[in-house]
Amino acid sequence: MSTSPSSSGGAAAVLHDGCAARFGRSSGDPLVSVIVPVYGNWDITEQCLISVVRCDPEIALELIVVDDCSSDRTPEALARLPGVNVVRNARNIGFVHGCNRGASMARGKYLFFLNNDTLLRGDSIAPLVRRMEHDETIGIAGSKLLYPDGTLQEAGGIVWADGFVWNYGRLDDVDRPEYNFARDVDYVSGAALLVRADLFRELGSFDVRYAPAYYEDADLCFAARARGMRVVYEPASVVTHYEGYTAGRDVNTGIKRFYEINRPKFESKWYAMLRGEHVHYSDSNVRRAARGRGQTKPAVLVIAPSSPRNSTPRGRRLRSLVSGFAEAGHRVVFLPHDLAEAQPWTGEMQHAGVEVLYDIPGDARGWSEHLADVLPTVDAVVIRGAELVRRYLPAIRARCGVPIVYDAERLGESDDGARAASVAAADGTLVETEREAELIRAERLGPVAVMAAAHDSEPPSFTDAHALLAGLLSPTVPVVPETRVAAALVQEYQSGEQPPNAYDGTAAGNDLEPARTAALFARFFEERARADQIARERDRFSETLTATSGELDQERAAHRKTFRREAEARLARQHADGLIQQQAAELERLVRCREADDEERKLLLLQLARAQSLAAARTAEARDGSSEAGALIVPPEQDAALAAS
Repeated sequence: MSTSPSSSGGAAAVLHDGCAARFGRSSGDPLVSVIVPVYGNWDITEQCLISVVRCDPEIALELIVVDDCSSDRTPEALARLPGVNVVRNARNIGFVHGCNRGASMARGKYLFFLNNDTLLRGDSIAPLVRRMEHDETIGIAGSKLLYPDGTLQEAGGIVWADGFVWNYGRLDDVDRPEYNFARDVDYVSGAALLVRADLFRELGSFDVRYAPAYYEDADLCFAARARGMRVVYEPASVVTHYEGYTAGRDVNTGIKRFYEINRPKFESKWYAMLRGEHVHYSDSNVRRAARGRGQTKPAVLVIAPSSPRNSTPRGRRLRSLVSGFAEAGHRVVFLPHDLAEAQPWTGEMQHAGVEVLYDIPGDARGWSEHLADVLPTVDAVVIRGAELVRRYLPAIRARCGVPIVYDAERLGESDDGARAASVAAADGTLVETEREAELIRAERLGPVAVMAAAHDSEPPSFTDAHALLAGLLSPTVPVVPETRVAAALVQEYQSGEQPPNAYDGTAAGNDLEPARTAALFARFFEERARADQIARERDRFSETLTATSGELDQERAAHRKTFRREAEARLARQHADGLIQQQAAELERLVRCREADDEERKLLLLQLARAQSLAAARTAEARDGSSEAGALIVPPEQDAALAAS
């Protein structure tokens, strides 16, 4: 009789007792089926299973372990675990088939595929489940993967247009803000992947064309996206992945070689999606590719002096502005000028999908570096306060032409000259009161919207602010690329000089002279008219470019067809030449055979003639009674004649 593992102590006892407590008693259908494919390496598998048993005690789990014909002590160890559904393969069938077999026996609403060389850190399954329970459009969610030393292995995956995959953030600092907000991604790794069970079965499970392994996870995510479901990276779910314990790390040998074997299969299957929705690799495309998936509305950068605090009406107003853009479907980046992390607001916004930028120990980036990284990925900028307009607007104008909205302070809270210059320099203005809006409309200083400060618990209305941004982003509304104020600041920025403290170019004071202000406004309207003309010319150029691109596409298509026809003709000619050569060789063989047959026929005729002559001679001898030996011999001249015939 075998002894219970609990009596032997160590990890085996911990795992046995944990399985008995969690899986030993059936309590209805589980919410999540954890599927762990295993091939040897029991010591690693044991630690993985212990982490599963200990995580998320409030979630009803079932544990399915697929033993792919292990030859070590794995089968015996698994047989001792109470309540664990062990699937033993009679032969090694590989990762893809093993996962599919485990999934076919699962009863959970969700399937959590987990590599056996992983460790769940804390409650790793619950954040994935909460994410999918609160949003029916999410079909697949994946974890943040770390190396054993704590460095980042993957914060969501990128797939380039040629089918190569990219582990975003690999070997970087795991605490950097760009890796810690929820977002839609190209794919998530199958090392820790949660998928809706009904969706997995509708998609036909993992595609067996990728057996034994590699690219099956990216293929599943692409299939879900093609079905209209989202694939989301959830940074609150953290998993350590030892990577390579089973498959190795050399892409030229063992199972790992199927990475290169399966990539062309993946590229061929998803060619249209890769060419239509994905970009080719470049350093400048990494950040954009990591953020743009699933984006259907313009991305917005909000810049403020600091993160909002709920203790003040304007703090609640800023909070509503940021969350309002996110809830309206925009991808939002929030850049506090002080780069301070303000919990719990920062965490709440990251959970809502807002990228909040902040400083961490060891990160030397300042606001200017963050701005340079972010600008290529956004479509509009909202800047809070005239002081930040003075700092940020020249840097933005120097790099790109996105519309800029000035979120103005209330009258009297900042220098009136700086405030007026900011209104003139921006493409639109957001104010807190209708009186301020009327003043700007009276001076015809461009689009303006009202978003009042939040008082008590009542959130301010976001509707007008959203309408203002939508209007600026409309192709029918020209964006002023530069005003005189902005042009002066951009020139100073590009020359490397610090912006002056005042907008009139003096170092002291912040007041603009009335005449100077009037001149700036007049110049502003002239430049607005010129911007209208530029926008119209740009539209005409875009139409011409679109038409030219269409013609080029048609020419390329015609060239491809001509090339294909010529290639097919060359192949047909080569095939015909080969057939002709085969027929000539066969004819030559038949001729040789015919010649050989003719020689044999002549010899037979000669022998027949000799036999006939001999028979005739013997017949004459018998009739005449002649016994002369010479009568039995064919005369030489007759023999020669027969031979010649």
